[in-house]
Amino acid sequence: MSSVPHQVGCVMKGSLLELWRRQDVWILFLLMGVYTMVALGARITGDGTLASGTFMLNLGISLAGYFANGFTALIAIRQFPDEIENRTIYPLLAKPLTRDSLLIGKWCACFVGGSLAFLAFHLIALVVSPASEPISGTLHLQYLLLQFLSLGWIAAAGLLLSLILPRSLGLGILLLMYAGGESLFQWGESREVALRYLLPRFGSLNVATRLTDGIPALKAAEVGSMILYAVAWALFCFLLARHSLLRRSL
Repeated sequence: MSSVPHQVGCVMKGSLLELWRRQDVWILFLLMGVYTMVALGARITGDGTLASGTFMLNLGISLAGYFANGFTALIAIRQFPDEIENRTIYPLLAKPLTRDSLLIGKWCACFVGGSLAFLAFHLIALVVSPASEPISGTLHLQYLLLQFLSLGWIAAAGLLLSLILPRSLGLGILLLMYAGGESLFQWGESREVALRYLLPRFGSLNVATRLTDGIPALKAAEVGSMILYAVAWALFCFLLARHSLLRRSL
């Protein structure tokens, strides 16, 4: 029997090749292209102030995070439904390939694909944005770390929902959690609803506005608590996905 790392690597490679074949990410690159043209136009004319440059930078890195997380959610939510519909999961499991290796490989592919897209989008935003007010290098690194954790979390959540819900419903719920979780938490906080702490808050990991507003870097305790929060949620989703996959009759 092949070793677990070899199995995971094969699944990851196959999923990334399928992701490249679909070329969904190019749609997001086209959308980033619209931002690029606007930002380059502002740079060429040279009429913008540092404040407007900061606004464009905030818009660019925010779009990079939104697009990358949305892209990761999309590719995660269709991993198992596509394999089951196309009946390609049966030869995979007959290799032999353990279900644990299959799940880990799928998660790695979603995380790597989303991370590469995020880095590409983020680099575009940094390069084309007009001159802006100074930003904290430490906070910038913290922002990148938290976004990678967000991508890992949304990949695990997407795989979980793909195993228990229809594809379109699962994607809708996942995107709603990503986009509205923080707002729902704030609503619950204003009304002192204790259950708000049980809500998934992807938005708590997004410090793009803090970064471009020139606010000092997060303290070590704050970063540590956010890391633990994201890892705990990602692990929780992953373990539920594993439980669902092991119990599922394929």
